[in-house]
Amino acid sequence: MGKRLFARACVATVLAVTVLAAGVSVSRAQAAGSQVSVPVATVTGTVTLNGARFTGGKIPFGSTVDVTLGSVTMKSSVGTLRAAGTGRVTAAFKLLLTTFDGKPFVELRLAKGNFGVCPKTTTAGAGHAVTSKTVVRALWANGTGDFQTRGRFAAATVRGTHWLTDDRCDGTWTKVVAGVVAITNFVTQTTVAVPAGHTFLVKP
Repeated sequence: MGKRLFARACVATVLAVTVLAAGVSVSRAQAAGSQVSVPVATVTGTVTLNGARFTGGKIPFGSTVDVTLGSVTMKSSVGTLRAAGTGRVTAAFKLLLTTFDGKPFVELRLAKGNFGVCPKTTTAGAGHAVTSKTVVRALWANGTGDFQTRGRFAAATVRGTHWLTDDRCDGTWTKVVAGVVAITNFVTQTTVAVPAGHTFLVKP
């Protein structure tokens, strides 16, 4: 009987650790939800919220916002941020809650864009993939507070600055105009500080 109880305890422990590892970001984000207010936005230009025309008001977490032809200025308990397009490519994001160094952040995760335009790998014998600086989607962000933009291969975390995030065919590229941005590289699982006047590319 004792062995059975021990075995069950071991299985329960493994399952608990597995669930924790898989859902730690979700659980932290849920906990952050009690600390972070839903952003209230003002709009310039043409903006859509979940596919419908948006003229301002609350942006619930989980919503997809398209600022390709406009911009939104969001105010939340974590700060104020203006998000806008570059005027040349898709600029959309999904608004989420995340954590960085154990602290809640509002995340703008780049959305939409057609990566089908990117070149495929070269023919056999070339030995490497063709890369391109073609930008598929991009987002400007400017503000003060606890915000993060996230592309396919990297996230840019700030507490007050002005920066551009591009998801290109060859990776996620960040340009810092003001302040300092912490770039988390999802490929190497490392974080580096990038100051104003510099750029950083994370390749897959």
